[in-house]
Amino acid sequence: MRNHSSRKYDVLIPEETACIRSSNDPSVNSFRAQSGVVLPEILWDDNRCTTCTPACDEDAVCDYNGGGFCICPNSNQVGPNCDSKADVYFASDHVFETFARAGESRVEEIRFPVQRTRSDTQTLLHAVDLFSDDKSVDPFMSEVVWNNDTSGIMKVRVPVTTQEEIIHIGMKVSSKITYPDARVTAHSNVTVKIHPFGGFVEFDKPSVTLNENVESNTACPFRVKRTEASGGNISVMVRFVRPSEVNGDNVCFWNNQDENLDLDLDLEITSDSFTLFWTDQDTSTRCVGFAVKDDDVVENRETMCLEILPLYGNIEIRQGHALVVVEDNDELIKSDYTVTIIVGSITFLSASLFLWYVSLIENHSNTSLKHLNSNTKPTQVLPKTTYDPKISSYKTGSSLLQRCGSISKNS
Repeated sequence: MRNHSSRKYDVLIPEETACIRSSNDPSVNSFRAQSGVVLPEILWDDNRCTTCTPACDEDAVCDYNGGGFCICPNSNQVGPNCDSKADVYFASDHVFETFARAGESRVEEIRFPVQRTRSDTQTLLHAVDLFSDDKSVDPFMSEVVWNNDTSGIMKVRVPVTTQEEIIHIGMKVSSKITYPDARVTAHSNVTVKIHPFGGFVEFDKPSVTLNENVESNTACPFRVKRTEASGGNISVMVRFVRPSEVNGDNVCFWNNQDENLDLDLDLEITSDSFTLFWTDQDTSTRCVGFAVKDDDVVENRETMCLEILPLYGNIEIRQGHALVVVEDNDELIKSDYTVTIIVGSITFLSASLFLWYVSLIENHSNTSLKHLNSNTKPTQVLPKTTYDPKISSYKTGSSLLQRCGSISKNS
């Protein structure tokens, strides 16, 4: 700084804007000594003043109070080498979607890809709400992180409630920088769409018991409800599954020991699944309709499970399983079965009586024969005769043959 001792100045630098690097600089002290120059006692504040790094070209000066960016002779030039400004913009303009949750407000960090045309920019950027009147305020606590020379990520913390909301987000250079080395291109913005919570979807009851009586069948054995919220269009599928195929803590898993229903033979249905729809704010119930067929087959208790699966919309399935129980209630078949048992019992009793009578007759006959034999003179039985080759004669157990004489083997 040149010393013009004869020149008078009208310079007032307030303390909140002063960024003079060193008070020991002779040129600073000389300038302060000039008439009309008023400098504060504190010339440098690290919280407010920033040194230009890298140092500015000899034709440029550092704006210490404006974030530490160089001021070039030409207003279209920026940076330490007085280059042209770089362009910064969002790499994609598509809609980013997020979903509200049941009874919960939260802050969600959404990451947007950004690009720049030069790799040495130091300009601070932040996100702004384009619907806000004050574009200098960052309501999202955002930051930009450059991954490589020209690509980076802007992290935006978006408040998410249970309601539907569309947020248009733009990008802005920090208001603390007077001479930035980059600029945000026009129409560079992104959209965040918050889908409202669509509610809980559940069966109106955990189970129903039906039988083959026509009177027991209803048009809607089950109804499906949408509760606690109704934001947006939603859709679910209700399908039949075997209880043994269901996992988890539910009524179907607890009752998987019975026989399974045959959907074709036991139920009046056109399909094994139902697709249900609700429009935005619609909370009416939906019918799951089927009936039980009346047949002539004696059957045990049979079961089948109904299961809710989400198809579309921001919903939660709460009571998503219900048990269908079918009991055989055909009175005619049961009566015939009872008559068969009675007739069979009578036939068995008659056969038992007949066998008892035959046994009685046989016992009587044996008793009569024993009595007759006791009154008859016994018949003499001849002793058994055997042939002994050693003596070439027959032996008897008595002396009868001996009295008759010896008998030759060849005789």
